[in-house]
Amino acid sequence: MQKTTIVALASAVALLLAATGCATAPPAPEPAPVTANETSAPLPIVGDPVVAEGMEHFPSATLDDWQAYAEALVLARVTDEARIAPPEESSSAQGVDIAGRTITAEVITQIWADPKAPERLGRSFTTDVSGWFEEDGKATEVAFGRGSRIEVGHEYIMALKRYPEVKDGAGTDPTDPASWGIIGSSSVLPADGGVIGQGEYLGVEDARIDPKSLHPDSMLAQHFGQSVDAFVGSMSDFHRVHREPVIEEPGGGDPAE
Repeated sequence: MQKTTIVALASAVALLLAATGCATAPPAPEPAPVTANETSAPLPIVGDPVVAEGMEHFPSATLDDWQAYAEALVLARVTDEARIAPPEESSSAQGVDIAGRTITAEVITQIWADPKAPERLGRSFTTDVSGWFEEDGKATEVAFGRGSRIEVGHEYIMALKRYPEVKDGAGTDPTDPASWGIIGSSSVLPADGGVIGQGEYLGVEDARIDPKSLHPDSMLAQHFGQSVDAFVGSMSDFHRVHREPVIEEPGGGDPAE
């Protein structure tokens, strides 16, 4: 998932502020200018994580979705994160900025790899994910869609795709390099301690996920409580199935009812 995630989050800010009753804070001192690609230290965290929804590149909840769009399945541990300074266009009418994150993940086990993928996945990778809503010098963590926020120190099963380089409007200068990323917010399964469904979910540490709250066709529901070793075995015959690309509706990639 590339930096387009940050733009998608912008469309959700006003709805979230209305739903949570956040009021506009008094004007804060004017910050020093930063560019959209410049990183800086995160702000103090306040409140509980909030969940934003928006358009995603691909549906990502079910086995069919993974077979259609994934180019690698991995067990990975997140080892580092860095804040991406908000782009100018991310500010909402309420004065809230959206900062993204770049996470670094170490591949513990490569479960499956598409031999036709444009590039081989290495022992680690970086990708951009949801970050924070920022207002008046403070930040609130944001989880995107219906899945894990993907936080440092946690392990996850991930369905990944190699996203192509994005160039500027003139088609000359690259604005976003080619990179590996999750196919969607539902293609990340918490897997701390070698158990699927255990660990961080929706930004909550050591979340107690109620499996009854999950869509029964989702990969998380289908494999909830299963050991990672058993999951790896169940993916022994995983293979790609062609499907025409679609743009996922807001909601994080849950299967259609």
